[in-house]
Amino acid sequence: MKDRYTRVTAPAGFDGQAARRDYYFTTRNAAREFRLRIKRWKAEQKYPSDILSFDDSDKRWLAYLRAHVGNLELLPAIVTHWERTAKPITQPLKVEELCNAFVLYREGKGLDKATLSEDRYICRRLQKHLGGYMAHELGVAEIRSFLDTAKTSDSLEHKLYKVGSLIFAYGKEQRVLVLNPFDEIDRPKVAYTVPEILEPVQFKSLLETAEEEVPELIPFLAMAGFAGVRRSELVREYAEDQVLEWEDVDWQKRLITVRHEVAKQTSRKMGN
Repeated sequence: MKDRYTRVTAPAGFDGQAARRDYYFTTRNAAREFRLRIKRWKAEQKYPSDILSFDDSDKRWLAYLRAHVGNLELLPAIVTHWERTAKPITQPLKVEELCNAFVLYREGKGLDKATLSEDRYICRRLQKHLGGYMAHELGVAEIRSFLDTAKTSDSLEHKLYKVGSLIFAYGKEQRVLVLNPFDEIDRPKVAYTVPEILEPVQFKSLLETAEEEVPELIPFLAMAGFAGVRRSELVREYAEDQVLEWEDVDWQKRLITVRHEVAKQTSRKMGN
């Protein structure tokens, strides 16, 4: 039954029942409405209507709530949301402040320069887009608008999600927020593309064309085509990235040394 229904346990006394009782609902919305009924019933038991009194200040706030909420029966849901998202917060920060704190935290962990460069870059994008907002007030809509700034680049959207979720996870640890809005969004997937393999004749034509029109491209093509050096090891994506230098090429031994800080990183436990 648990696979098809949502169970809600009502306390003793609710609906005239002498003991606790389980109720089952076919939809989550119906279960949520029933929980609100129980919450209102508990409030009435704690504060019976015949002993409630309102002064002028209370009446003004009730009028304010009615003007902004409309249906005062939504108050239990509003209070529940506040208890989940705002009440436990001990250090509210704007997104800009959270990003700055995150960068300092990551710098203190001794991460490689490429990772820190990526962190700073994503933080700058997030600050530009949502920096003035309080971090705990952001929802799925705001995060989705941030991810959409990647436009048609799947790889960039993936990076925005990866680092952005780390920023808000750090904020959750620091009690800056309670709910990480990234958790409610599926991680963007980068579509796999089959690597294109050039035939020797095609690669020869490519080298000849580059020699005539873009000669400065020859070292890149030679290293990538003949030595199998990765693009990330030859070309900087961020200003602080480490790449292959001419000093890494030993012409006499015909040996290329790919330094640790240059080599493409891997998540394997045994190293790169």
